[in-house]
Amino acid sequence: RHTPSIANNSNSGIGMVTLHRISTLPLLQDVTFIDTPGTNAVLTNHTSKTVQLLPSADLILFVTSADRPFPDSEKQLLKSIQSYRKNIVVVI
Repeated sequence: RHTPSIANNSNSGIGMVTLHRISTLPLLQDVTFIDTPGTNAVLTNHTSKTVQLLPSADLILFVTSADRPFPDSEKQLLKSIQSYRKNIVVVI
């Protein structure tokens, strides 16, 4: 079990980022999963918050919907991620 911690930059809760650390498994003690807001959302600061965190990621787990995979906004985001030369795992 793990307890997520929440980092929030605003009082309204918009743009929230959740950090997950799983310290009960020795293999994952040094791993932090950062769950960012969706990028194809009505709130534009969700995308900017996600893009701001991408350069510091060691691995990007890119999750897209199976019923509407890769809309134009996600295609653009994937192209921009390529410039960071990061490992990307795509989950549909």
